[in-house]
Amino acid sequence: MSDQPGPGLLRSLFQPRTVAVIGASDDPAKLSGRPVDYLQRFGFAGRIVPVNARREEVQGLRAFPGIAAYRETPVDLAIIALPAPAVAAELRACARAGVPLAVVFASGFAEAAGEGARLQRELREICAETGIRLLGPNCLGGIATAGGVVPTFTSALDGDVRLTPGPVAIVSQSGAFGTFLFSAAQAAGMGIGYFANTGNEVDVTAPELMCELLESDDVGVVLGYLEGISDPAALLRAGRAAARARKPLVLVKVGVTEEGARAAAAHTGARPVEDGPVDDVLDQLGVVRAGGLEEMIDIAGLLAAGRRPAGDRLAVLTMSGGAGVLLTDGAIAAGMSVPAWSPRWRDRVAEVVPPYGSARNPLDITGSFLKSPEILERVLDVALEHPDTDVITVLLGNADRESDRVVETLTAAYARTSKPMLVVWTGGSGRPRELLARAGVPVYTDPARAVRALSALMRHALRPAPERVPARDPGGRGIADLARELEAADGADGGGRPIVTAHDGAFGPMISIDPAAPVGRRTHGTAPVDPAHARRMLARAGFDAPPGRAGLLSRLSAFAAGPGGARGRVRLGDAPAGGEPVDPQPRVEG
Repeated sequence: MSDQPGPGLLRSLFQPRTVAVIGASDDPAKLSGRPVDYLQRFGFAGRIVPVNARREEVQGLRAFPGIAAYRETPVDLAIIALPAPAVAAELRACARAGVPLAVVFASGFAEAAGEGARLQRELREICAETGIRLLGPNCLGGIATAGGVVPTFTSALDGDVRLTPGPVAIVSQSGAFGTFLFSAAQAAGMGIGYFANTGNEVDVTAPELMCELLESDDVGVVLGYLEGISDPAALLRAGRAAARARKPLVLVKVGVTEEGARAAAAHTGARPVEDGPVDDVLDQLGVVRAGGLEEMIDIAGLLAAGRRPAGDRLAVLTMSGGAGVLLTDGAIAAGMSVPAWSPRWRDRVAEVVPPYGSARNPLDITGSFLKSPEILERVLDVALEHPDTDVITVLLGNADRESDRVVETLTAAYARTSKPMLVVWTGGSGRPRELLARAGVPVYTDPARAVRALSALMRHALRPAPERVPARDPGGRGIADLARELEAADGADGGGRPIVTAHDGAFGPMISIDPAAPVGRRTHGTAPVDPAHARRMLARAGFDAPPGRAGLLSRLSAFAAGPGGARGRVRLGDAPAGGEPVDPQPRVEG
Protein backbone atom coordinates (compact mmCIF):
# COMPACT_ATOMS: atom_id res chain seq x y z
CA MET A 1 0.00 0.00 0.00
CA SER A 2 1.07 3.57 -0.59
CA ASP A 3 2.79 5.47 2.25
CA GLN A 4 1.04 8.69 1.19
CA PRO A 5 -2.33 9.23 -0.49
CA GLY A 6 -2.02 10.00 -4.16
CA PRO A 7 -3.34 13.39 -5.24
CA GLY A 8 -5.40 11.82 -8.02
CA LEU A 9 -7.03 9.03 -6.02
CA LEU A 10 -10.33 10.81 -5.38
CA ARG A 11 -10.37 12.20 -8.91
CA SER A 12 -9.87 8.74 -10.45
CA LEU A 13 -12.52 7.10 -8.28
CA PHE A 14 -15.15 9.83 -8.05
CA GLN A 15 -14.51 12.12 -11.05
CA PRO A 16 -13.35 9.86 -13.89
CA ARG A 17 -13.89 10.98 -17.47
CA THR A 18 -13.53 7.47 -18.91
CA VAL A 19 -14.48 4.25 -17.13
CA ALA A 20 -13.59 0.82 -18.53
CA VAL A 21 -15.51 -2.25 -17.39
CA ILE A 22 -13.40 -5.35 -17.99
CA GLY A 23 -15.53 -8.47 -18.30
CA ALA A 24 -18.65 -6.38 -18.95
CA SER A 25 -21.82 -8.40 -19.47
CA ASP A 26 -24.68 -7.56 -21.79
CA ASP A 27 -27.05 -8.65 -19.02
CA PRO A 28 -27.65 -5.65 -16.69
CA ALA A 29 -28.77 -7.99 -13.88
CA LYS A 30 -25.41 -9.77 -13.71
CA LEU A 31 -22.65 -8.59 -11.40
CA SER A 32 -20.45 -7.75 -14.38
CA GLY A 33 -23.31 -6.02 -16.20
CA ARG A 34 -24.51 -3.79 -13.40
CA PRO A 35 -21.77 -1.13 -13.59
CA VAL A 36 -22.55 -0.46 -17.27
CA ASP A 37 -26.27 -0.32 -16.52
CA TYR A 38 -25.85 1.93 -13.47
CA LEU A 39 -23.46 4.35 -15.20
CA GLN A 40 -25.96 4.84 -18.00
CA ARG A 41 -29.03 4.93 -15.79
CA PHE A 42 -27.67 7.49 -13.32
CA GLY A 43 -26.43 9.84 -16.03
CA PHE A 44 -22.66 9.46 -16.01
CA ALA A 45 -21.49 12.06 -18.53
CA GLY A 46 -18.13 10.48 -19.38
CA ARG A 47 -17.14 7.59 -21.66
CA ILE A 48 -18.10 4.02 -20.74
CA VAL A 49 -15.79 1.41 -22.29
CA PRO A 50 -17.06 -2.18 -22.04
CA VAL A 51 -14.26 -4.74 -22.45
CA ASN A 52 -15.48 -8.13 -23.64
CA ALA A 53 -13.52 -10.28 -26.09
CA ARG A 54 -16.63 -12.22 -27.13
CA ARG A 55 -18.98 -9.35 -27.98
CA GLU A 56 -18.83 -6.32 -30.26
CA GLU A 57 -21.53 -4.50 -28.32
CA VAL A 58 -22.54 -4.51 -24.63
CA GLN A 59 -25.79 -2.89 -23.50
CA GLY A 60 -25.87 -0.70 -26.59
CA LEU A 61 -22.23 0.41 -26.32
CA ARG A 62 -19.30 -0.58 -28.51
CA ALA A 63 -17.20 -3.23 -26.79
CA PHE A 64 -13.44 -3.76 -27.05
CA PRO A 65 -11.53 -7.06 -26.90
CA GLY A 66 -9.02 -5.76 -24.33
CA ILE A 67 -8.07 -2.63 -22.44
CA ALA A 68 -5.16 -2.05 -24.83
CA ALA A 69 -7.54 -1.96 -27.79
CA TYR A 70 -9.18 1.24 -26.56
CA ARG A 71 -7.03 4.30 -27.43
CA GLU A 72 -9.52 7.13 -27.92
CA THR A 73 -9.19 8.75 -24.47
CA PRO A 74 -7.16 8.02 -21.34
CA VAL A 75 -8.91 5.56 -19.05
CA ASP A 76 -9.15 7.06 -15.55
CA LEU A 77 -10.79 4.09 -13.86
CA ALA A 78 -10.97 0.40 -14.73
CA ILE A 79 -13.45 -2.00 -13.14
CA ILE A 80 -12.19 -5.59 -13.24
CA ALA A 81 -15.33 -7.74 -13.05
CA LEU A 82 -13.69 -11.15 -13.47
CA PRO A 83 -13.09 -14.19 -11.22
CA ALA A 84 -10.12 -14.04 -8.86
CA PRO A 85 -7.69 -16.18 -10.95
CA ALA A 86 -8.09 -13.87 -13.96
CA VAL A 87 -7.58 -10.57 -12.11
CA ALA A 88 -3.77 -10.34 -11.98
CA ALA A 89 -3.31 -10.51 -15.76
CA GLU A 90 -5.91 -7.80 -16.33
CA LEU A 91 -4.39 -5.62 -13.60
CA ARG A 92 -1.02 -5.81 -15.36
CA ALA A 93 -2.72 -4.93 -18.66
CA CYS A 94 -4.32 -1.91 -17.03
CA ALA A 95 -0.97 -0.79 -15.66
CA ARG A 96 0.63 -1.09 -19.13
CA ALA A 97 -2.23 0.98 -20.56
CA GLY A 98 -1.58 3.76 -18.05
CA VAL A 99 -4.76 3.31 -16.03
CA PRO A 100 -4.18 5.00 -12.63
CA LEU A 101 -6.80 3.09 -10.60
CA ALA A 102 -8.53 -0.28 -10.81
CA VAL A 103 -11.48 -1.59 -8.81
CA VAL A 104 -11.58 -5.36 -8.24
CA PHE A 105 -14.96 -6.85 -7.36
CA ALA A 106 -14.00 -10.53 -7.02
CA SER A 107 -13.73 -12.39 -3.74
CA GLY A 108 -11.59 -15.48 -3.27
CA PHE A 109 -8.40 -13.79 -2.09
CA ALA A 110 -6.89 -13.59 1.42
CA GLU A 111 -10.29 -14.06 3.06
CA ALA A 112 -10.58 -17.49 1.40
CA ALA A 113 -8.71 -20.75 1.80
CA GLY A 114 -6.47 -22.37 -0.79
CA GLU A 115 -4.81 -20.11 -3.36
CA GLY A 116 -6.47 -16.91 -2.12
CA ALA A 117 -3.54 -15.59 -0.10
CA ARG A 118 -1.11 -16.15 -2.99
CA LEU A 119 -3.43 -14.42 -5.45
CA GLN A 120 -3.69 -11.42 -3.12
CA ARG A 121 0.11 -11.23 -2.71
CA GLU A 122 0.41 -11.16 -6.49
CA LEU A 123 -1.92 -8.16 -6.72
CA ARG A 124 0.09 -6.34 -4.06
CA GLU A 125 3.32 -7.05 -5.96
CA ILE A 126 1.84 -5.70 -9.20
CA CYS A 127 0.82 -2.48 -7.46
CA ALA A 128 4.30 -2.10 -5.97
CA GLU A 129 6.02 -2.80 -9.30
CA THR A 130 3.88 -0.66 -11.58
CA GLY A 131 2.42 2.08 -9.37
CA ILE A 132 -1.19 1.35 -10.33
CA ARG A 133 -3.62 1.89 -7.42
CA LEU A 134 -6.13 -0.80 -6.55
CA LEU A 135 -9.42 -0.61 -4.63
CA GLY A 136 -10.30 -4.06 -3.29
CA PRO A 137 -10.33 -6.91 -4.03
CA ASN A 138 -13.55 -8.28 -2.57
CA CYS A 139 -15.23 -4.88 -2.73
CA LEU A 140 -18.32 -3.14 -4.13
CA GLY A 141 -16.49 -0.13 -5.59
CA GLY A 142 -17.74 3.41 -5.07
CA ILE A 143 -20.43 6.03 -5.67
CA ALA A 144 -20.26 9.78 -6.30
CA THR A 145 -23.87 10.91 -6.23
CA ALA A 146 -23.53 14.34 -7.85
CA GLY A 147 -22.05 13.09 -11.12
CA GLY A 148 -23.77 9.73 -11.46
CA VAL A 149 -20.40 8.05 -10.99
CA VAL A 150 -21.42 4.55 -9.88
CA PRO A 151 -18.59 2.03 -10.48
CA THR A 152 -20.31 -0.60 -8.36
CA PHE A 153 -22.54 -3.66 -8.51
CA THR A 154 -24.41 -3.06 -5.25
CA SER A 155 -28.08 -3.99 -5.13
CA ALA A 156 -28.65 -0.74 -3.19
CA LEU A 157 -29.13 0.92 -6.59
CA ASP A 158 -31.75 -1.53 -7.82
CA GLY A 159 -35.22 -0.23 -8.57
CA ASP A 160 -36.37 3.36 -8.55
CA VAL A 161 -33.54 4.89 -6.52
CA ARG A 162 -32.91 8.62 -6.39
CA LEU A 163 -29.42 9.70 -5.35
CA THR A 164 -29.38 12.72 -3.02
CA PRO A 165 -26.00 14.53 -2.91
CA GLY A 166 -24.81 16.09 0.31
CA PRO A 167 -21.85 16.74 2.63
CA VAL A 168 -21.55 13.22 4.08
CA ALA A 169 -19.00 10.67 2.84
CA ILE A 170 -19.02 6.96 3.72
CA VAL A 171 -15.95 4.72 3.67
CA SER A 172 -16.41 1.09 4.69
CA GLN A 173 -14.30 -2.03 4.69
CA SER A 174 -17.53 -4.03 4.51
CA GLY A 175 -19.55 -3.62 1.35
CA ALA A 176 -22.82 -4.80 2.85
CA PHE A 177 -22.57 -2.63 5.98
CA GLY A 178 -21.51 0.36 3.92
CA THR A 179 -24.40 0.06 1.47
CA PHE A 180 -26.86 -0.60 4.32
CA LEU A 181 -25.62 2.67 5.82
CA PHE A 182 -25.81 4.44 2.45
CA SER A 183 -29.39 3.32 1.81
CA ALA A 184 -30.60 4.01 5.34
CA ALA A 185 -29.03 7.48 5.35
CA GLN A 186 -30.58 8.35 1.98
CA ALA A 187 -33.96 7.07 3.19
CA ALA A 188 -33.61 9.31 6.27
CA GLY A 189 -33.20 12.32 3.99
CA MET A 190 -29.45 12.67 4.51
CA GLY A 191 -27.42 13.86 1.55
CA ILE A 192 -24.49 11.55 0.74
CA GLY A 193 -21.76 12.85 -1.52
CA TYR A 194 -19.45 9.84 -1.70
CA PHE A 195 -19.35 6.14 -0.85
CA ALA A 196 -16.42 3.74 -1.12
CA ASN A 197 -15.90 0.13 -0.07
CA THR A 198 -12.28 -0.95 0.37
CA GLY A 199 -12.70 -4.72 0.94
CA ASN A 200 -9.44 -6.57 1.46
CA GLU A 201 -7.32 -3.42 1.13
CA VAL A 202 -4.44 -4.76 -0.93
CA ASP A 203 -3.49 -1.15 -1.72
CA VAL A 204 -6.03 1.61 -1.07
CA THR A 205 -7.16 1.59 2.57
CA ALA A 206 -10.21 3.02 4.29
CA PRO A 207 -8.16 5.46 6.42
CA GLU A 208 -6.36 6.73 3.29
CA LEU A 209 -9.67 7.53 1.61
CA MET A 210 -11.00 9.09 4.82
CA CYS A 211 -7.96 11.35 4.98
CA GLU A 212 -8.44 12.58 1.42
CA LEU A 213 -12.17 13.07 1.82
CA LEU A 214 -11.71 15.08 5.01
CA GLU A 215 -9.51 17.47 3.05
CA SER A 216 -12.13 17.86 0.31
CA ASP A 217 -14.09 21.14 0.38
CA ASP A 218 -17.44 19.49 -0.41
CA VAL A 219 -17.24 16.98 2.48
CA GLY A 220 -18.39 18.00 5.95
CA VAL A 221 -18.67 14.65 7.76
CA VAL A 222 -16.94 11.30 7.15
CA LEU A 223 -18.50 8.04 8.35
CA GLY A 224 -16.33 4.94 8.47
CA TYR A 225 -16.61 1.24 9.20
CA LEU A 226 -13.44 -0.69 10.08
CA GLU A 227 -12.96 -4.41 10.72
CA GLY A 228 -9.19 -4.24 11.08
CA ILE A 229 -6.56 -1.55 10.76
CA SER A 230 -4.14 -2.49 8.01
CA ASP A 231 -2.70 1.04 7.83
CA PRO A 232 -2.44 2.58 11.34
CA ALA A 233 -0.34 5.50 10.06
CA ALA A 234 -3.11 6.47 7.63
CA LEU A 235 -5.69 6.32 10.44
CA LEU A 236 -3.53 8.70 12.47
CA ARG A 237 -3.31 11.02 9.47
CA ALA A 238 -7.08 10.87 9.00
CA GLY A 239 -7.74 11.71 12.66
CA ARG A 240 -5.32 14.62 12.53
CA ALA A 241 -6.80 15.83 9.23
CA ALA A 242 -10.25 15.81 10.87
CA ALA A 243 -8.94 17.81 13.81
CA ARG A 244 -7.24 20.37 11.55
CA ALA A 245 -10.34 20.83 9.42
CA ARG A 246 -12.70 20.73 12.44
CA LYS A 247 -14.72 18.09 10.59
CA PRO A 248 -16.28 15.12 12.38
CA LEU A 249 -14.91 11.65 11.69
CA VAL A 250 -17.38 9.03 12.98
CA LEU A 251 -16.28 5.38 13.10
CA VAL A 252 -17.76 1.99 13.81
CA LYS A 253 -14.86 -0.32 14.68
CA VAL A 254 -15.75 -3.99 15.02
CA GLY A 255 -13.76 -7.14 15.72
CA VAL A 256 -13.25 -6.12 19.37
CA THR A 257 -13.74 -9.67 20.68
CA GLU A 258 -11.75 -12.77 19.77
CA GLU A 259 -14.78 -14.21 18.01
CA GLY A 260 -15.51 -10.94 16.19
CA ALA A 261 -11.89 -10.63 15.05
CA ARG A 262 -12.04 -14.19 13.69
CA ALA A 263 -15.22 -13.36 11.77
CA ALA A 264 -13.63 -10.19 10.37
CA ALA A 265 -10.60 -12.15 9.15
CA ALA A 266 -12.92 -14.55 7.32
CA HIS A 267 -14.87 -11.63 5.82
CA THR A 268 -12.18 -9.27 4.50
CA GLY A 269 -8.94 -10.87 5.68
CA ALA A 270 -8.69 -8.09 8.28
CA ARG A 271 -5.83 -8.33 10.77
CA PRO A 272 -7.01 -7.95 14.38
CA VAL A 273 -5.73 -5.08 16.55
CA GLU A 274 -6.26 -4.97 20.31
CA ASP A 275 -9.27 -2.72 20.93
CA GLY A 276 -8.00 -0.93 24.05
CA PRO A 277 -5.23 0.98 22.25
CA VAL A 278 -7.54 1.63 19.28
CA ASP A 279 -10.25 3.12 21.50
CA ASP A 280 -7.79 5.35 23.35
CA VAL A 281 -6.05 6.53 20.19
CA LEU A 282 -9.37 7.35 18.52
CA ASP A 283 -10.30 9.37 21.60
CA GLN A 284 -6.91 11.10 21.53
CA LEU A 285 -7.54 12.07 17.92
CA GLY A 286 -11.06 13.34 18.64
CA VAL A 287 -12.74 10.65 16.52
CA VAL A 288 -16.37 9.94 17.43
CA ARG A 289 -16.96 6.21 17.90
CA ALA A 290 -20.46 4.86 17.24
CA GLY A 291 -21.87 1.53 18.34
CA GLY A 292 -23.69 0.59 15.16
CA LEU A 293 -25.56 1.62 12.04
CA GLU A 294 -28.57 3.28 13.71
CA GLU A 295 -26.43 5.28 16.11
CA MET A 296 -24.11 6.35 13.30
CA ILE A 297 -27.05 7.67 11.23
CA ASP A 298 -28.44 9.49 14.28
CA ILE A 299 -25.08 11.15 14.94
CA ALA A 300 -24.42 11.95 11.29
CA GLY A 301 -27.80 13.62 10.85
CA LEU A 302 -27.03 16.14 13.58
CA LEU A 303 -23.41 16.68 12.58
CA ALA A 304 -24.24 17.06 8.88
CA ALA A 305 -26.58 19.94 9.69
CA GLY A 306 -23.40 21.96 10.17
CA ARG A 307 -24.48 23.75 13.35
CA ARG A 308 -22.16 23.76 16.35
CA PRO A 309 -23.14 24.74 19.91
CA ALA A 310 -21.26 27.38 21.90
CA GLY A 311 -21.79 25.40 25.10
CA ASP A 312 -23.60 22.43 26.65
CA ARG A 313 -26.82 24.13 27.86
CA LEU A 314 -30.07 22.59 26.59
CA ALA A 315 -33.52 24.11 26.43
CA VAL A 316 -36.08 21.27 26.47
CA LEU A 317 -39.59 22.00 25.14
CA THR A 318 -41.95 19.10 25.67
CA MET A 319 -45.63 18.23 25.42
CA SER A 320 -45.00 15.38 27.91
CA GLY A 321 -43.52 16.00 31.33
CA GLY A 322 -42.36 12.39 31.49
CA ALA A 323 -40.55 12.52 28.16
CA GLY A 324 -38.92 15.77 29.27
CA VAL A 325 -37.62 14.11 32.42
CA LEU A 326 -36.30 11.16 30.40
CA LEU A 327 -34.36 13.40 28.03
CA THR A 328 -33.12 15.59 30.88
CA ASP A 329 -31.79 12.60 32.84
CA GLY A 330 -30.04 11.28 29.74
CA ALA A 331 -28.52 14.66 28.92
CA ILE A 332 -27.18 15.15 32.44
CA ALA A 333 -25.73 11.63 32.51
CA ALA A 334 -23.98 12.39 29.21
CA GLY A 335 -22.33 15.51 30.64
CA MET A 336 -24.71 18.17 29.32
CA SER A 337 -26.69 20.65 31.39
CA VAL A 338 -30.39 21.58 31.51
CA PRO A 339 -30.22 24.70 33.70
CA ALA A 340 -33.29 26.32 35.23
CA TRP A 341 -34.18 29.62 33.60
CA SER A 342 -34.07 32.92 35.48
CA PRO A 343 -37.35 34.43 36.75
CA ARG A 344 -37.48 36.95 33.91
CA TRP A 345 -37.42 34.25 31.25
CA ARG A 346 -39.71 31.91 33.22
CA ASP A 347 -42.28 34.70 33.43
CA ARG A 348 -42.27 35.06 29.63
CA VAL A 349 -42.98 31.33 29.25
CA ALA A 350 -45.59 31.36 32.03
CA GLU A 351 -47.57 33.94 30.08
CA VAL A 352 -48.09 31.35 27.35
CA VAL A 353 -48.28 27.84 28.84
CA PRO A 354 -51.29 26.58 30.84
CA PRO A 355 -51.08 26.74 34.66
CA TYR A 356 -50.65 22.97 34.80
CA GLY A 357 -47.59 23.18 32.53
CA SER A 358 -44.12 24.26 33.57
CA ALA A 359 -42.18 27.42 32.81
CA ARG A 360 -38.98 25.99 34.21
CA ASN A 361 -36.51 24.09 32.06
CA PRO A 362 -37.74 21.54 30.80
CA LEU A 363 -40.55 23.72 29.48
CA ASP A 364 -43.73 21.62 29.63
CA ILE A 365 -46.14 23.18 27.12
CA THR A 366 -48.58 20.24 27.59
CA GLY A 367 -50.84 18.85 24.90
CA SER A 368 -52.84 22.10 24.90
CA PHE A 369 -50.73 23.40 22.04
CA LEU A 370 -52.57 21.00 19.71
CA LYS A 371 -55.73 23.10 20.11
CA SER A 372 -53.79 26.36 20.51
CA PRO A 373 -50.81 26.14 18.14
CA GLU A 374 -49.66 29.62 19.13
CA ILE A 375 -48.43 28.12 22.42
CA LEU A 376 -45.65 26.23 20.63
CA GLU A 377 -44.92 29.18 18.36
CA ARG A 378 -44.55 31.68 21.22
CA VAL A 379 -42.52 29.38 23.49
CA LEU A 380 -40.18 28.61 20.60
CA ASP A 381 -39.77 32.36 20.05
CA VAL A 382 -38.69 32.73 23.69
CA ALA A 383 -36.32 29.78 23.47
CA LEU A 384 -34.70 31.18 20.33
CA GLU A 385 -34.10 34.49 22.12
CA HIS A 386 -32.87 32.98 25.39
CA PRO A 387 -29.18 33.97 25.69
CA ASP A 388 -28.17 31.07 27.93
CA THR A 389 -29.40 28.32 25.61
CA ASP A 390 -26.94 26.53 23.31
CA VAL A 391 -29.18 23.77 21.92
CA ILE A 392 -32.97 23.59 21.53
CA THR A 393 -34.76 20.25 21.77
CA VAL A 394 -38.48 19.76 21.13
CA LEU A 395 -40.28 16.58 22.27
CA LEU A 396 -43.61 15.67 20.67
CA GLY A 397 -45.63 12.55 19.96
CA ASN A 398 -48.48 11.21 17.81
CA ALA A 399 -50.57 14.29 16.83
CA ASP A 400 -50.91 13.38 13.15
CA ARG A 401 -54.12 15.37 12.69
CA GLU A 402 -52.45 18.64 13.69
CA SER A 403 -49.03 17.79 12.32
CA ASP A 404 -48.95 20.01 9.22
CA ARG A 405 -49.09 23.26 11.19
CA VAL A 406 -46.72 21.91 13.85
CA VAL A 407 -44.19 20.90 11.20
CA GLU A 408 -44.53 24.33 9.61
CA THR A 409 -43.90 26.00 12.99
CA LEU A 410 -40.86 23.85 13.73
CA THR A 411 -39.38 24.33 10.26
CA ALA A 412 -39.82 28.12 10.49
CA ALA A 413 -38.17 28.21 13.92
CA TYR A 414 -35.26 26.10 12.69
CA ALA A 415 -34.71 28.54 9.84
CA ARG A 416 -34.66 31.52 12.22
CA THR A 417 -31.79 30.30 14.38
CA SER A 418 -28.20 29.27 13.83
CA LYS A 419 -28.16 27.21 17.03
CA PRO A 420 -28.47 23.42 16.87
CA MET A 421 -32.11 22.43 17.12
CA LEU A 422 -33.60 18.96 17.00
CA VAL A 423 -37.00 17.36 17.30
CA VAL A 424 -38.01 14.08 18.96
CA TRP A 425 -41.35 12.97 17.51
CA THR A 426 -42.46 9.64 18.93
CA GLY A 427 -45.28 7.48 17.61
CA GLY A 428 -47.82 8.41 14.99
CA SER A 429 -47.63 7.63 11.31
CA GLY A 430 -44.05 8.84 10.84
CA ARG A 431 -45.14 11.35 8.20
CA PRO A 432 -44.24 14.42 10.34
CA ARG A 433 -40.75 13.02 10.80
CA GLU A 434 -40.41 12.56 7.05
CA LEU A 435 -41.51 16.17 6.42
CA LEU A 436 -39.08 17.52 9.02
CA ALA A 437 -36.19 15.44 7.67
CA ARG A 438 -36.98 16.61 4.13
CA ALA A 439 -36.80 20.21 5.41
CA GLY A 440 -33.38 19.53 6.92
CA VAL A 441 -34.49 19.48 10.57
CA PRO A 442 -32.75 16.72 12.61
CA VAL A 443 -35.50 14.46 13.94
CA TYR A 444 -35.52 11.34 16.13
CA THR A 445 -38.05 8.76 17.31
CA ASP A 446 -36.77 8.38 20.86
CA PRO A 447 -35.23 10.72 23.48
CA ALA A 448 -32.39 8.28 24.17
CA ARG A 449 -31.34 8.30 20.51
CA ALA A 450 -31.43 12.09 20.48
CA VAL A 451 -29.24 12.22 23.60
CA ARG A 452 -26.62 9.95 22.01
CA ALA A 453 -26.48 12.19 18.96
CA LEU A 454 -26.29 15.32 21.11
CA SER A 455 -23.48 13.80 23.17
CA ALA A 456 -21.47 13.15 20.00
CA LEU A 457 -22.13 16.71 18.80
CA MET A 458 -20.93 18.13 22.12
CA ARG A 459 -17.80 15.96 22.19
CA HIS A 460 -16.89 17.13 18.71
CA ALA A 461 -17.82 20.80 18.98
CA LEU A 462 -16.62 21.56 22.51
CA ARG A 463 -13.41 19.58 22.46
CA PRO A 464 -10.48 21.99 22.85
CA ALA A 465 -7.78 21.92 20.23
CA PRO A 466 -4.94 19.65 21.39
CA GLU A 467 -1.86 21.35 22.73
CA ARG A 468 1.22 20.86 20.61
CA VAL A 469 3.81 18.76 22.41
CA PRO A 470 7.01 18.63 20.34
CA ALA A 471 9.12 15.49 20.43
CA ARG A 472 12.35 15.77 22.43
CA ASP A 473 15.68 14.03 22.10
CA PRO A 474 16.19 11.62 25.01
CA GLY A 475 19.95 11.94 24.61
CA GLY A 476 20.46 8.22 25.08
CA ARG A 477 18.66 8.12 28.42
CA GLY A 478 15.98 5.57 29.27
CA ILE A 479 12.46 6.43 30.29
CA ALA A 480 13.14 5.69 33.98
CA ASP A 481 16.07 8.15 34.19
CA LEU A 482 14.07 10.81 32.36
CA ALA A 483 11.12 10.37 34.72
CA ARG A 484 13.40 10.73 37.76
CA GLU A 485 14.91 13.94 36.35
CA LEU A 486 11.51 15.46 35.64
CA GLU A 487 10.13 14.51 39.06
CA ALA A 488 13.20 15.88 40.82
CA ALA A 489 12.73 19.17 39.01
CA ASP A 490 8.96 19.36 39.56
CA GLY A 491 8.61 17.90 43.03
CA ALA A 492 5.97 15.36 44.01
CA ASP A 493 2.35 16.28 43.34
CA GLY A 494 0.43 13.19 44.43
CA GLY A 495 -1.99 11.41 42.15
CA GLY A 496 -0.89 7.86 42.88
CA ARG A 497 2.11 5.98 41.51
CA PRO A 498 1.18 4.75 38.02
CA ILE A 499 3.47 2.44 36.09
CA VAL A 500 4.16 3.98 32.67
CA THR A 501 5.50 2.07 29.68
CA ALA A 502 7.04 3.66 26.60
CA HIS A 503 6.93 1.15 23.76
CA ASP A 504 6.35 0.55 20.06
CA GLY A 505 2.73 -0.40 19.37
CA ALA A 506 0.35 -0.68 16.45
CA PHE A 507 0.31 3.11 16.08
CA GLY A 508 4.05 3.66 16.47
CA PRO A 509 5.68 5.04 19.63
CA MET A 510 3.14 4.85 22.47
CA ILE A 511 2.76 5.57 26.16
CA SER A 512 0.66 3.19 28.27
CA ILE A 513 -0.40 3.21 31.93
CA ASP A 514 -1.03 0.04 33.94
CA PRO A 515 -4.38 0.03 35.79
CA ALA A 516 -4.68 0.81 39.47
CA ALA A 517 -6.02 -2.30 41.19
CA PRO A 518 -8.87 -3.05 41.62
CA VAL A 519 -10.28 -0.29 39.40
CA GLY A 520 -9.30 1.12 36.04
CA ARG A 521 -7.94 -0.40 32.87
CA ARG A 522 -4.72 -0.17 30.90
CA THR A 523 -4.77 3.06 28.90
CA HIS A 524 -2.80 4.28 25.91
CA GLY A 525 -1.79 7.23 23.79
CA THR A 526 0.44 7.84 20.79
CA ALA A 527 3.55 9.70 21.85
CA PRO A 528 3.65 12.54 22.52
CA VAL A 529 0.35 12.98 24.38
CA ASP A 530 -0.91 16.42 25.34
CA PRO A 531 -1.86 17.17 28.99
CA ALA A 532 -5.61 16.80 28.29
CA HIS A 533 -5.23 13.25 26.98
CA ALA A 534 -2.73 12.49 29.76
CA ARG A 535 -5.46 13.43 32.28
CA ARG A 536 -7.93 11.12 30.55
CA MET A 537 -5.39 8.28 30.51
CA LEU A 538 -4.70 8.63 34.24
CA ALA A 539 -8.40 8.80 35.09
CA ARG A 540 -9.30 5.74 33.02
CA ALA A 541 -6.44 3.81 34.58
CA GLY A 542 -7.94 4.57 38.00
CA PHE A 543 -5.55 7.30 39.20
CA ASP A 544 -6.14 10.85 40.31
CA ALA A 545 -5.09 13.24 37.58
CA PRO A 546 -3.86 16.50 39.11
CA PRO A 547 -2.52 18.98 36.52
CA GLY A 548 1.08 18.49 37.63
CA ARG A 549 0.98 14.72 37.19
CA ALA A 550 -0.71 15.01 33.76
CA GLY A 551 1.85 17.61 32.70
CA LEU A 552 4.69 15.34 33.83
CA LEU A 553 3.27 12.43 31.82
CA SER A 554 2.91 14.68 28.76
CA ARG A 555 6.51 15.92 28.99
CA LEU A 556 7.77 12.40 29.59
CA SER A 557 5.90 11.17 26.50
CA ALA A 558 7.74 13.75 24.39
CA PHE A 559 10.97 11.82 24.97
CA ALA A 560 9.32 8.62 23.72
CA ALA A 561 8.16 10.06 20.39
CA GLY A 562 9.93 9.06 17.21
CA PRO A 563 11.82 5.90 16.28
CA GLY A 564 14.82 6.93 18.41
CA GLY A 565 12.73 7.79 21.46
CA ALA A 566 13.18 6.46 24.96
CA ARG A 567 11.64 3.09 25.77
CA GLY A 568 11.09 1.15 28.97
CA ARG A 569 8.94 1.17 32.13
CA VAL A 570 8.91 3.33 35.22
CA ARG A 571 6.71 3.86 38.27
CA LEU A 572 5.98 7.55 38.64
CA GLY A 573 6.14 8.93 42.17
CA ASP A 574 9.27 7.05 43.23
CA ALA A 575 11.91 9.12 44.96
CA PRO A 576 14.39 10.49 42.39
CA ALA A 577 17.26 8.57 43.99
CA GLY A 578 15.59 5.21 43.81
CA GLY A 579 12.46 3.46 45.03
CA GLU A 580 10.64 0.30 44.11
CA PRO A 581 12.37 -1.32 41.11
CA VAL A 582 10.39 -1.69 37.92
CA ASP A 583 11.25 -3.99 35.03
CA PRO A 584 13.01 -1.64 32.56
CA GLN A 585 12.26 -3.77 29.50
CA PRO A 586 9.66 -2.30 27.13
CA ARG A 587 6.39 -4.13 26.74
CA VAL A 588 5.76 -4.61 23.04
CA GLU A 589 2.13 -4.61 21.89
CA GLY A 590 0.55 -5.25 18.52
